[in-house]
Amino acid sequence: MPGRVWRVLPLLCCAMAAPLSGFGPAPARPAFTLEAIVATRSPGQFVLSPDASRAVFTNTGRYFGHPLFPDFGNDSNLFVVSLQSGMRRQLTAGTLAKTYPAFSPDGRTVAYESENDIWSVDVDTGARARLTTNVAADRSAAWSPNGREIAFVSSRWGRPAIYVMDARGERDGIRRITPEGSGGALPTWSPDGGFLLFTATRGESFYSREIYRVPAAGGAATRITPDDQARNNLPSFSPDGRLVAYISDRSGYLNIWTMRPDGSDQRQVTRVEQDQDYPENDYLQTMGLRWSPDGTRLLYFTNRLGNLDLMSVTVPDGRTETIENADGEHHPVGWVDNRTVAYVYESYRIPPDLFVKQIGGAPRQLTFSNHAAYRPEHFDALESIAWTSEDGVQIHGYLRRPSNLRPGDRLPAIVMSHTYNVGQFYNQWNPIFSYIVQSGYVMLTVDHRGSNGYGTRFRDLPKGDWGFAQLKDIVSAADLLKHGADVDPARVGMMGYSMGGYLTMLAVTARPALFKAAVEVFGLGEITGDPERSSKNYVWHIGGGETEKPDEYRKRSPIMHVADMQTPLLMIGSDGDPIEPVTKTYNFMQALDRHGKTYEAHVYRNEAHGLKLLDHQLDSYERVVAFLDRYLKH
Repeated sequence: MPGRVWRVLPLLCCAMAAPLSGFGPAPARPAFTLEAIVATRSPGQFVLSPDASRAVFTNTGRYFGHPLFPDFGNDSNLFVVSLQSGMRRQLTAGTLAKTYPAFSPDGRTVAYESENDIWSVDVDTGARARLTTNVAADRSAAWSPNGREIAFVSSRWGRPAIYVMDARGERDGIRRITPEGSGGALPTWSPDGGFLLFTATRGESFYSREIYRVPAAGGAATRITPDDQARNNLPSFSPDGRLVAYISDRSGYLNIWTMRPDGSDQRQVTRVEQDQDYPENDYLQTMGLRWSPDGTRLLYFTNRLGNLDLMSVTVPDGRTETIENADGEHHPVGWVDNRTVAYVYESYRIPPDLFVKQIGGAPRQLTFSNHAAYRPEHFDALESIAWTSEDGVQIHGYLRRPSNLRPGDRLPAIVMSHTYNVGQFYNQWNPIFSYIVQSGYVMLTVDHRGSNGYGTRFRDLPKGDWGFAQLKDIVSAADLLKHGADVDPARVGMMGYSMGGYLTMLAVTARPALFKAAVEVFGLGEITGDPERSSKNYVWHIGGGETEKPDEYRKRSPIMHVADMQTPLLMIGSDGDPIEPVTKTYNFMQALDRHGKTYEAHVYRNEAHGLKLLDHQLDSYERVVAFLDRYLKH
């Protein structure tokens, strides 16, 4: 007999909730609450002023590990902090998010994004101006060296293009400098203001990215990185303008390279089998390579199995120096002087905050976002582990156990799958995972094949068998947990967000006996339905579009396997998700109904690919914890 079917009502915040009585005593809970988690403000997107005397920042957050800008109300504004005294003050007003700040060359004005437009604010007076008013999204403001113009990216004529406007606003002058429909991101001015660099994705590989050069007056764009299908990103001019540093995976890992502004004299600077970039998180903390004032060194991080170590490299000879390598994440902000750096530090136990450190000395903390409940002993134990998947591929992940685990305990367990094709689990602030583990679960986070941080060969392993290739690593992770001394093998579940949500749905439909319960958050139940516009992701990974390979697309769509599903499933989504359309969520629910499957679904209104409203976050967290307890603890 099929289990009870939970039906969604697409109302604000909620669907029909399951009755929670009759399931035994309430489970133990961590010392901090879900309310504290959603209310915590994490400072991010720090940008140094040109004289390095202060930094501007906003507040950021994560929802199940996915970076976004929550609706913090007044705390969604920009703030300025002094690097000498640590004194901070609010720079803007209102309740809508202000993001991606950029100082003018004289340090008197900050450009930023809000309401899909570019704005500016006077740092001394707080006077604001709306610089663009187009219905399309305008973003990535970059000041010209003389401060008279601002370059930005806009889709106002279709595909993204680079525009330059008068610094007083587009009504005082605007021009498009790249051809219509050419795309483009990260506009970067040359120090003399004569031309700009930008990045674009025009190669055949899903992951390729090139760096182009275009005159500031507009005209033909010239590619200045080799035509080798590599991922080239984050161009940064040396102070004298003679070199451009950038990140490229040309060597097999994301290393630092330099070139002349015309693309000549390509040279690899770092030579390590670790990534110096993480492609999917560049909108939570500011990213990029930071030149020292004397132009001899670069400040960057290196990815050590999900820990980001703060490094510098001397450009002429490639000599590296470790500045900070405590487990956790170090995000470079910039150089205060030739021996002092500013950076953000966070870990799974410590929220992100700004620090200043003289190289060789002790760091000094400038912002304080912690909460009294976030004591080290209130968090779970995290262990970096590796194992061999069913076909011999080595997989890395974090094994997380409750801090109060007792000898002989046999707990329920969760396999956790990350966001993005090239996502990765990091040692970063994400307290909802700790809350779940401390509630009495063992958790294994899986960096399946295709993940960032392990080189291009590992990243490209799913090509040709996308979906089922990653599923091999999910199966091996479940097997590893089931053979663990502290896990009850009959009570193992799975959870995933976005790409991880898709893999969760694929696992419970194509491997129906694998898990006892599952939670998918903003996952996709089908990749079919738009044969004329197949995603480049699918075309590259599967080997063709849906029109060419319809059977392959159907095979990799979880909805095609619903009849075999045995696992109770919780689905979390929104009605405005541009990546995982709500219509496909409803299609999946209808298939579940048609086959009499047990599930619960909640669709939140006025949200996109993630939940920004704090009451929605809290509601979804409560439902996920209750669902896991209902099916894995009883």
